[in-house]
Amino acid sequence: MGIKKYIQRKMADLSGASGRIGGLESELKSIKIENRELTSQVKKNDMTENIQLGNGREIEEHSGSMTKIVPKLLAKCRKGDGIILSEADIRFLGVRDFRYNPRIFTGGWDSSTLIATYGDRVKVILPYETGKKELTKAAEYGLSLINSSETLIRDRINLNINNRWSNLDGHGVYTLNRNELYDGDLTRERAMKDKLLLIKLGHPNYVDSEFARPKDEVAEIIERTFYLGTTHFDDKHKVMMNQRLPEFSRDPVLSICSVGSGGEYGRPYWQIGKSQSFASGVDFFGKFAFDKFEGLEALTTDYVYSAIKDHIDSTNEKEVKKILNELGK
Repeated sequence: MGIKKYIQRKMADLSGASGRIGGLESELKSIKIENRELTSQVKKNDMTENIQLGNGREIEEHSGSMTKIVPKLLAKCRKGDGIILSEADIRFLGVRDFRYNPRIFTGGWDSSTLIATYGDRVKVILPYETGKKELTKAAEYGLSLINSSETLIRDRINLNINNRWSNLDGHGVYTLNRNELYDGDLTRERAMKDKLLLIKLGHPNYVDSEFARPKDEVAEIIERTFYLGTTHFDDKHKVMMNQRLPEFSRDPVLSICSVGSGGEYGRPYWQIGKSQSFASGVDFFGKFAFDKFEGLEALTTDYVYSAIKDHIDSTNEKEVKKILNELGK
């Protein structure tokens, strides 16, 4: 069996047909964007709903109290039941699956990607190695701090106790200087070279190989985001993927990276609480996507390649990756 046919069969076994995003139907223009409601008064019960993707997979939407959802999903992650989607995962699914289910793109989502700031220092905490399901130690530690007993500083997790700032370090943590980062909405051209965004998306020039996505995937996320922004929405967005940093704080604090809805796609809502303590009964609305991987893996080059690499000669790696990228679109 030739390489191309072999990979095509494997792709079908793992993920089913995915199709291309191109050829957006005109009727999609009439879809109403559901704005993400940010409110401090949220329902006490976590609401769970399944979202069907175009390749046959389902992901779970969990919304409600931030301090109820995160501990529950973190416990599921620790048991190996799935992953809380990262910012890169959400952005990738948003553009790759738009033709079949625009809800990922048009909805607002919180993610497992974290940001810690301390004066001019900024730590980007990536939650997973590419293709892996285990949280990095830093991300697991950071997510564990989101609970009902935390006392907050400016609506964010206080890292100024118990060596928390120092503990958020190691594999998958990238420390930057605030002065070298752009703070605001991005044009397509600026997004292609924005350091903070490219780290979170896993561009191989900015992260270690274990956390890298193919350059073509990173470019697709950015290009398709701006394509959909200018073709799907009436006001034709020219600036998107906002990378606004948390306000300057002399105290070290931790925030969740979020992806805004539709026209504000990419706007991070950094606050994770609306009071001095989660225990006060005033909580923050959270909305997360959880992938259980039941029988199917995420449709990315690295997932599929990891399943078939033992059958591929190393001399054919470039050809195989090229074919996978084409089939996955």
